[in-house]
Amino acid sequence: MDKKVYLFDLDDTIYLYQCKDKEYVKEYHKKISNFLYNLKKDNKIIGLFTNNLEPNIVLKDLDINPDIFDIISSPIKMNDDQYQEFLKNTKYNSFSWTYWNNYWYIRHPKNKLIEKYIKENNFDLNEIIYFDDQKKIIESIKSIGINTVLVDPLVGIKI
Repeated sequence: MDKKVYLFDLDDTIYLYQCKDKEYVKEYHKKISNFLYNLKKDNKIIGLFTNNLEPNIVLKDLDINPDIFDIISSPIKMNDDQYQEFLKNTKYNSFSWTYWNNYWYIRHPKNKLIEKYIKENNFDLNEIIYFDDQKKIIESIKSIGINTVLVDPLVGIKI
């Protein structure tokens, strides 16, 4: 699986939330960390597209420096005034939101974000692979012509 661009989901793909086997999770997190660092060492482009509200905190818990990612796309954090302004001025209506800890978090569909990222960087679709644990998201990414890997949330990426 030698590609130029490696794109990942975070929860239950890089970070195993659902797996209850603590020893396995600990070993997996070491392996995935090494895998990501080796990709970067090999000059691969690495992207993180997540709905996690605080991906940098999760990455730091895994001893993964967020700076190894060329892009981290996560929900946009807004206060009430910013959120009202966003609603008033936006024409893009296929987003969802979460209110947590006194902030609004705006989420755009991953397939749209990834498609935009690819176009902005002129990537060849055959050079990209995307990893996610959600079949629905995998299908939407695959529909735009990207190679995908459906990840078992109890096992993670098979490295």
